[in-house]
Amino acid sequence: VQAGAIQAGPLLTVTGGPGPDAIKIQVGPVPGLVVLEGVPGIPDGQIYNGVGNIALSTYAGADDIKMYIESALVDVVMDTATDSDAVMIEMATPPNVANAVANFTFNTSTSDDSVDIKLESHASDFALNLNFDTGSGSDQVKVTLDQQVAGNVGINMNGTTGISCDTVDLVATGPAMFTVNGGVASEQIKVEIDGDAAGSIQLTGAAFANLEYIVKGSLTGSPGVFGSPFDDSLKLLVDGALLAGSAPILDGGAGIDSCDASPGVIVLNCE
Repeated sequence: VQAGAIQAGPLLTVTGGPGPDAIKIQVGPVPGLVVLEGVPGIPDGQIYNGVGNIALSTYAGADDIKMYIESALVDVVMDTATDSDAVMIEMATPPNVANAVANFTFNTSTSDDSVDIKLESHASDFALNLNFDTGSGSDQVKVTLDQQVAGNVGINMNGTTGISCDTVDLVATGPAMFTVNGGVASEQIKVEIDGDAAGSIQLTGAAFANLEYIVKGSLTGSPGVFGSPFDDSLKLLVDGALLAGSAPILDGGAGIDSCDASPGVIVLNCE
């Protein structure tokens, strides 16, 4: 397969070379604008317009992929193939938008990859769908969420194959009202709020889940950590005070679960 980039309507297909690549993709701030660097056969600084979808394939080699999405929404599919790759995505949503959606799909095959997503949300309602097909590799996924305005952020994980030892860490700052849905087997999801937390944060495991929700400050609201029908390990810990009206809940569901909760947390179905 020849390395390079081809645009067909809103779809931009980017293909890496047979060896290690260092590819940088800049999206926005003008809607549809994409600038490429480090793509074999394409001059650095090559500009594309009218792009709404990006499909990236890196093939062999330990690749370093960096994507910067500024005040734009774009759907991304990445196929990192063999060897261990590092993917970093920094995304800032457009300001004052509602019902915004972005879809990221990662096909990591047999390699052990790292995916680092930094999301700055200026939207009143935003959904980030993370789709994983990880094959037999062991991947590390970290999502850092910085909410600039009060609103709802949904982070939805979907996996088409079981994940043996994958970790998803979510670190959030600012107003926190979001959901994290585990869609893969044996997922490890850690949500840490650096400061006070407010809102109805929901973590839900798919199967054999390891879920942690940790608040470094005080808590206002009714977050929930919900296990799967299988054996799970669950934590809901608040370092500060549970303020008036708060009713956090930790529910292990079926199975034999290991549960750790702060005083004041409602604990159900844990044994």
